[in-house]
Amino acid sequence: MRAIRKILSFLLIPLIVVFFTSCTGTSIWNAIKDGKELKIAILASSDEYEEKSTFLAGVKLAIEEAKGKGYKVSYKIFNDEGNFDNGVAMAKEVIKNDEYKMAFSFQSMDTFDTVAKLFEEAKKPLFAIDGADDGTMKKVSKYIFNLQSSAEALGAAAGKYAVKKGYRSIAMVHSGNDFELNFCEGFSDSIDSDSSIMVVDSVMGPNKEQELESIFNRWNILDVDTVLLTFDDLDWAFKIIKLIKDRNPNITIIADPYFNTLSYLKEYKDSSEGMIIPSNYPVDSTSKLSKFYSDNKSKLSINPTPLTAQGFDLLNMIIEKMQNNETVDDFVNAMKSNDGYDGITKIKFNEKGGFEREPNYLIVKNGAVVKVDL
Repeated sequence: MRAIRKILSFLLIPLIVVFFTSCTGTSIWNAIKDGKELKIAILASSDEYEEKSTFLAGVKLAIEEAKGKGYKVSYKIFNDEGNFDNGVAMAKEVIKNDEYKMAFSFQSMDTFDTVAKLFEEAKKPLFAIDGADDGTMKKVSKYIFNLQSSAEALGAAAGKYAVKKGYRSIAMVHSGNDFELNFCEGFSDSIDSDSSIMVVDSVMGPNKEQELESIFNRWNILDVDTVLLTFDDLDWAFKIIKLIKDRNPNITIIADPYFNTLSYLKEYKDSSEGMIIPSNYPVDSTSKLSKFYSDNKSKLSINPTPLTAQGFDLLNMIIEKMQNNETVDDFVNAMKSNDGYDGITKIKFNEKGGFEREPNYLIVKNGAVVKVDL
């Protein structure tokens, strides 16, 4: 009997070692360190989406580069077709599937708000590539990352620009959603200390051309020299810009980053000329960015943009921050470290998962946007 116990004890030792190896260490979460494949889910609202394809072009470049270093990375796109229920269902599918260690989201802000809460509860990292409402980021602070400047930060940047340029009489026009209200709030807060600049009018809407006449008359009396425009319906918003400029070509338009849409800028080339846009992807024009463009243009089916460089950098940052970490908590803490990631661009997240960069400023010239210094 004693001999049998001795044999059993020898048999149990390797089983115990295997058990603890499988329950601790790298095999729990860190695919990179474990020598396995890092799989990333892409939650998207459409197949035909310019920002998604531009960003993922950079991710693909980083994946190819990672192969040369011995790392296996892949992604799969989950397309919800802009449907909230589909978006939430797909997010739940990704959360339950342990093969996907994290996800990138290009979903609408309404869908992302719910999806982010689900990922936070599941302790699975989620990156908002196309931005998230400030309110959402206040609710989820550990496992969710926003690769864009917040609406308040963008509004504050717009306010700083208005103060610096000496604008005096501001009218704000918005359609009332959370992003727009936060954008306007950031703008108002940033000009409070400057008594020479005032918000003299705030308009929700207008939704019809007939409503504009009385607004224009009021602006004329108030001597409005600048309009801060943040609007959900870009088709109507660019028509508003044209009507404003037809009435007063000297008014300056400051718009939110979503107005940086090539198709509209080309269609409304004349009326959008000179429009100022704080950039939600704050990437500086540097020699490293120029070299990235020249080195990779022939490898891409699209023209590289700063967003392509950010896709490249984010994946490389993820790989770097996974190197010495075994658990998801170790990883998210490393992603929020003070050093950030200094690649082609600079990526740094604060302790709440927000993007730690001052927005750049863009100006519309001949239907295209170019960086302008404050």
